[in-house]
Amino acid sequence: QPGLYRFAAGARVQDALDAAGGATAEARVDDLNLAAPLTDGLRLYVPGRREAPEQVIVVTEEIFVSEPPSQAAGPSAP
Repeated sequence: QPGLYRFAAGARVQDALDAAGGATAEARVDDLNLAAPLTDGLRLYVPGRREAPEQVIVVTEEIFVSEPPSQAAGPSAP
């Protein structure tokens, strides 16, 4: 079941799967590290068996950058 779940410190990917009702028969759970720790803001994606492995991003975190990299690094030398 997709959704927003809260976990205690030290929770693992397996805990997230369990809280969401477990994996479906179509889920490719073998591609996940079930022992990986969960972090705040983590988005867990469980790929389906029909998806090509190279098209799958298993775990992502969103990162926001307020300035383009060229400006954030400071003035460039001539």
